[in-house]
Amino acid sequence: MANIIKATNNDIDTYIPFGGETVDLGEEAMAPIPEHLLLQYATGLKAHRPKLDVEGYQVYDEDGEAIVDKFTYAGFFTQVGQDKDLDAVMTARGVPRLFITHGSGDVVEHWEVRKPTVFLIAKGIPSNSNSGGEYGIAHVWNKVTITSMQVVIKQLLPEYTKPFVITFKSTQSPDLLKAIRKQYKVLAHVRQALQRAGRDMALPLWSYSLTLGPSKDLVKRGQGNSVSMIYTVLSGIPDEITSAYLKNHEIPLEYAEHFSGLTEHAVEWAKASTQRLISDIEPHEPWRNGNGNGDASAEDMPF
Repeated sequence: MANIIKATNNDIDTYIPFGGETVDLGEEAMAPIPEHLLLQYATGLKAHRPKLDVEGYQVYDEDGEAIVDKFTYAGFFTQVGQDKDLDAVMTARGVPRLFITHGSGDVVEHWEVRKPTVFLIAKGIPSNSNSGGEYGIAHVWNKVTITSMQVVIKQLLPEYTKPFVITFKSTQSPDLLKAIRKQYKVLAHVRQALQRAGRDMALPLWSYSLTLGPSKDLVKRGQGNSVSMIYTVLSGIPDEITSAYLKNHEIPLEYAEHFSGLTEHAVEWAKASTQRLISDIEPHEPWRNGNGNGDASAEDMPF
């Protein structure tokens, strides 16, 4: 058995890397990229971004402190610095950034993905919490209802094709399911069009994209002293499905094989996620949940 040597505080305090020599060791070690980046949702979250002048430079006050614009943010966001490829695409697209205070008190920078248009990477949408992840969506009840699913963001194609994970809890979980279940109406409309043309074919959920975003008005949630006002998540699927809508959301066929492979992986991921959620083993959101009071076509803009 190898000897285990415990480092003391004195060892750490006196250690000088490489004897103080400046050496060239090549490239910096890269932190591992999470298997799936989180696409999180704010129901009305306090955020800020640097105030810029007309030329795009940071504005400072007379004491040299950076001036920021504070605002209430509702919509989706994902953290900066988690994936170099994603950061490069977001930068090239000119996607805005915003700063959010995490539960630890750290102020962390995020990409503002307010109204993403997404492809649902799943075989189906569960109707109850007993599906076990078989559909590719984790939907369980463990003290509260939790729904977790994978999506690919249409606005990032073709440069970025990796899936993100969206997770909603408690009363917001039914909001998410209600929003995405409208996708079945889209597929039914397409199926009717195929049948009129004397054709038929499989139509996965990701055959057509849909836009997700915050409601325009605040909604009251909770009871007694735990009442809060939030912006619920909604789907941009219209009540009347038109040909223009379908043409705009139809998947480019070159991604069909890729999305099919992602779906098979999503099923295995959802099964494993379901077991972790049931066992209370899950990562906690690093940001402070935006369930407080708030003030205040998406595809044509980056987000």
